[in-house]
Amino acid sequence: MKGINSLLMIFTLSVFASVMVVGIDRVASIAGTGHNRLNQIIFLSKSAEIVGDCNSDPGTIRFWSSEDGTLKRVVQLDENQFSSSIAVSSDENLLAVGTFKVKLRRGPAMGWGTVERSVRCYSIADQRWLWETKVTDTIGDCAGCDLETVFSPDNERIFTAGGKYVTICSVKTGAILQERKDPLSRYPLSTYSMKKGKVFSPSGRYLVVWQEKPIPGHEIVGGLFVSKKVTVWDIEKDKMVSSWKKDKPICSAVFSLDERRILFTSMDGHVRIWNLEEQRVEREWMALSRGQNPSATVQITTVPAISSDSKVLATFGDQEVRFGVRIWDYPTGHLAHDFPKTAFMCEFCGDYAMTFTKDGRGIAFQNWGDLCLYGMQTWEAKWCVPTWPEDDGKSGRSKDRPGKQFVIK
Repeated sequence: MKGINSLLMIFTLSVFASVMVVGIDRVASIAGTGHNRLNQIIFLSKSAEIVGDCNSDPGTIRFWSSEDGTLKRVVQLDENQFSSSIAVSSDENLLAVGTFKVKLRRGPAMGWGTVERSVRCYSIADQRWLWETKVTDTIGDCAGCDLETVFSPDNERIFTAGGKYVTICSVKTGAILQERKDPLSRYPLSTYSMKKGKVFSPSGRYLVVWQEKPIPGHEIVGGLFVSKKVTVWDIEKDKMVSSWKKDKPICSAVFSLDERRILFTSMDGHVRIWNLEEQRVEREWMALSRGQNPSATVQITTVPAISSDSKVLATFGDQEVRFGVRIWDYPTGHLAHDFPKTAFMCEFCGDYAMTFTKDGRGIAFQNWGDLCLYGMQTWEAKWCVPTWPEDDGKSGRSKDRPGKQFVIK
């Protein structure tokens, strides 16, 4: 799901503009809704960097110093190519980038045209692309644009999930070693309004899949066809290991590092911990309230980050009139800290770029158009820098947030 939400929002608003006269300048000024939005960020201990992918045009992979936030380099994708996910090998030498390339239809039938998905491999040490492999199926809408990626523990294979297939590629050559229709074929109805949610476990052994709730305006048709089943698959054995019916629409999921549990967030604002061995929800808690005007905004909650020592996790979502980040003790669910206003709004039920440092002492996320690193002892920002300094403030940085670039020595 990473990355596609931002592009979908821009496309949707641009279509509405022909009827509602919503200017594109207005769209670009809303924090978190333009192309210039981080989809995912990862810490690299070896090079002391933070790497993130974003859907600028064309898509870019950016590297910042984790010491002071200095932008060290920008790696561009091809024209009209955007990133949907990034993964780093365990030795931190390689990146796997899930991408999609869009050719829009013109004229009265404006909309998605041809969409091609591929996985690309980038050498961090050599600072160059090694290969690109196109996934076999080409689609006519962006229900399957998102391509999840993960490295195998031995760094010899890359697993991808998107569209109709789970694909296994060779890290050395990019050659497709195997394609599997399960488990994605179990969710045949997948459109822009009813996408498949899917997340790999850290080792790539497991894949959890579910169907998202239809977006506003598509509930009648979507409610009839959206699958309520959640399935977990062992990719190596090509076997389903767990299955149950969800009670509430799921927004996002993340595996615990030992891969024995899955943490889900739902549209009702709850975090739920599913025990794979015991096949049950072992703990749940309300992570976010609906705020003062529940009918005016969709409840959005995500769990994109869990610390390396599995002691804390982070959620993002609706906190009264603004969106914010909350840090929770894991697995107790006790609130450790609250960042109440980190964005004006978010698009659909989806994702938000956050990551913990490898030592579990810091967390980085995009805050009103800035990339910020916070210490988890004082909860103070160590540094904040514009995510897109070359954009001269067009990256979604809000005027409500007066802070300028700074580094605490």
